[in-house]
Amino acid sequence: MAPKLAPESVDETEDNSEAMADFEKLTPEQQADYLAGIDEGLADIAAGRTVPAEKVRLWIESLGTDHELPPPECE
Repeated sequence: MAPKLAPESVDETEDNSEAMADFEKLTPEQQADYLAGIDEGLADIAAGRTVPAEKVRLWIESLGTDHELPPPECE
């Protein structure tokens, strides 16, 4: 899959000029790595390799407590 030229906004009505400015500060190699990571994440989603948000929330809330949970795994 060819890399995207710039990150796409999830909400096109949202002003993402600050995020674009940060992206443009990256070297071409860093931009390519960033976009490759997005493509990898999208492929994981398409393949069903996801963790339910509720499990992630419970794990995060347990961090720093006496009863920390192990990181959730894909279902």
